[in-house]
Formats: sequence, C-alpha cells, structure tokens
Amino acid sequence: MDVPLFVYILFSFSLIALSSFVSGSKKSFFVLDQSEVRAMAEADESPALRFLTQRPQETLLTLLILHQAIWILLVVVTVWVFRDAPCRVLALMVLFIVYLFFGRFLPRTLVQGREVRYIRSVSPVLKVFYFMITPVRFVLDKVSSIILREGWIQEKRVIQDRDFKKLVMKPSPGPEMYEREMIQNVMDFRKTLVKEVMTPRPDMFCVNVEEDVSRMIQKVKAASFSRIPVYAGDWDHIVGILYAKDLLPLVLKGVSPGQKLPGNLLHPAMHVPETKRISELLREFKKQNVHMAMVVDEYGGVEGLVCLEDLLEEIVGEIQDEGDIEEKLVEKVDEQTCRISAMLPLEDFNDLFHAAIESEDYETIGGFVVDQLGHFPKWGEKIVYGGLEISVYRIKDVRILELMVTDLGAHQEDDGGPDING
Repeated sequence: MDVPLFVYILFSFSLIALSSFVSGSKKSFFVLDQSEVRAMAEADESPALRFLTQRPQETLLTLLILHQAIWILLVVVTVWVFRDAPCRVLALMVLFIVYLFFGRFLPRTLVQGREVRYIRSVSPVLKVFYFMITPVRFVLDKVSSIILREGWIQEKRVIQDRDFKKLVMKPSPGPEMYEREMIQNVMDFRKTLVKEVMTPRPDMFCVNVEEDVSRMIQKVKAASFSRIPVYAGDWDHIVGILYAKDLLPLVLKGVSPGQKLPGNLLHPAMHVPETKRISELLREFKKQNVHMAMVVDEYGGVEGLVCLEDLLEEIVGEIQDEGDIEEKLVEKVDEQTCRISAMLPLEDFNDLFHAAIESEDYETIGGFVVDQLGHFPKWGEKIVYGGLEISVYRIKDVRILELMVTDLGAHQEDDGGPDING
C-alpha cells in the first residue's frame, strides 16, 4: 500500500460526504411536488433555486451522474490502494456498507420533513455542480437522442398516480370540483374490492323459490327492485335471479292459487368472491351481459350482493332512483351531537368527526361499536373513544340501525362542533 491509510480514509469520507449531499438534494428536490417547488422558487429570492427548478430533467441527470461518478471513483481508488493486500475483498465490502449508510440512507433520513429548508440552502452549491457536469451531460444527452431517433428504445413519459391526483385536485380554473372528484374516483376504482361496495346480507331482499307466485308478486311490488335473488332453503343457496319485468305476463294473465314460479323465469346467478376487484367485475358484467352478482366468502356462504349500479356509483357518486327515499347517513341534532347510520363507513366517520379509528375486522362504525362492547348492545349502551361518546340509538332484531355521536370536546374544531352539515 503506497498511500497512507489515513489519506485514503480522509479521501473516502470526503467522497461519501459529497454523496450524502447529492442524496439529500435528490430527495429534497424530487420528492416534493414539482409545482410546489416551482412556486417556492418564484417566491424565493434565490436565483439558484429558480434556475434549477426551471431545468428539472437536467438537474436530475446532474445528480445521477455525480452519484455514479462518486461510487466508481471510490471503488477504483479502493482497488488500487489495496491491490496487494489480502484483505482487498473485505475492504470493498466495508466500503460498500459505509457508503450505503452514510452516503444514501442517513442523508435521506436527515432531510425527511426538512426538504424545503434543505433545498433552499444547498441550491447555490448544486448550481455549481450543474455547470461542472454540463460537458458530460451534453455528451449523454446527444447519445440518448441518437438512440431514440434510431428507434432502438421507445421513449415513454409516465406520470405517477400520486402526481396526477395532486394535479387534478389542485385549485385552478380547470375542472369543477365534481369533475375532479370523479377523476379521482376513476383513479381509485381499480383498487376497490367488491366487499367495500356490496349490499351486505342483512340488507338483501330475496324470495323463496317455493313461495306462491301471488305472494311473491306482492313482495316484489312492495320492494320495488328490478332484479331479485331467488333462494331454495336458505340464502346460501341462490338458485337464480328473477327479473321483476318477467312477472308482468303472469300478472296480466292471472295467477291461480298455489301457483309456483316457472323455472324458465330464473336467470343464472353469478357468484364472485368478496376480494375481487370491482374493475375486474365490471369487465365480467359487460362480457356476460349481467347486472347483478352474489358475493360469497371463502366457504361459499353468501355475504351480500353487488350490482352494476354499485360499481357506477363508485365513479359518479350516489345514483338516486325515482322511487328511492333518501336515507341520511348523518343528521346533525345540535352543535355537539349527530345521529348517524350504523352503516357509515369508518373512513367517512373519521373524516367527519376528525377521529382516527382503525379496524381490520370491521368497515362500519356499527361493527366497531359491537367490537368495542364485546357483545350485541342494548338501546342506550355507549362507548367513549377519542373524545367522542357513541351511544346506541336504534336497533332492530340483532342489528344496530342508528347511533348518536356526541363530541366531548377533544375533537372540536374552531366552529364548535363536528364537521357536519345537517
């Protein structure tokens, strides 16, 4: 080893310090929303920051070239210094670990949450490196242009979902809020599972295949559904789907006492797992020309049903039929108290009451209350969670229908109550 060890160590840590600077700069500059960075640069007095934000691709390429150059230089110098030493492989391994920790992981951790302050302070130095790397960047740019022009590699411009959502939801003279929400719903559509949009089993309306047609017609007329699951024995054995319009000829012709439903009026029932994505289900609905499917669990038991309207509502919002009676999920009683449906999703509950309830076992506030109590509650039973008093207001059989939520003060905002509009 011709070079003193302390000189090599000093040189290596100098390069690793430079690598830390580059890693922190790359995270700060490109993790932040680029529109926010540009707005910050316009309001900032630093000409260096304004210069860099106007050239994001060139700045990124500068940082990437610096990173690769530092690592290559470190490896070359280490191999040369320890060329005759038997521990050269160990030296490379130690260098790799030290470089990863101090040159990559540590700076990214240190700038976390301080990106704005960091990028403001380092932009003048970063601008100097920008001009130093210009010759190398120019050569690489020309080479890549030739490759793209010859068609060896197809250029693809990709925008991330996160950036697209920020762009859509950013206040601007563009789309109205309803259109913005619809675009965001489309982005989330492919991630949503069937169990998140289905009508749960207790809310299903079904008829027994062995029931008299006259009685069945009365039930269908009162329920006002266009498609009705038909079961044999119990609801876990759905034998088909009945279209309400198919009963019209029987009504016009007249139904004799004790007459049963003709089998040719039943359409095949489609069964789907509750973990299926609704984007896939929509394609199957279109392919098979059906509008309803039964949702089953891993044991084949019916968990609920999902129809085409449920899927469309995930994009356009609630679709109110002409005969529907609007059911409010949330109704404000006073400044501190709201009456809510037990079917209110936990995510919506958290948004409305500024809560932070999390549960993997239940998706509704009613299920959460039952879980907290450990038994099916009686009228008036209550729990206190995160400054909110949640009491059982209305029940039917073994189902909670409505709850009363009182803000005890821990989650009050400046307006003096929950974020609810009656």
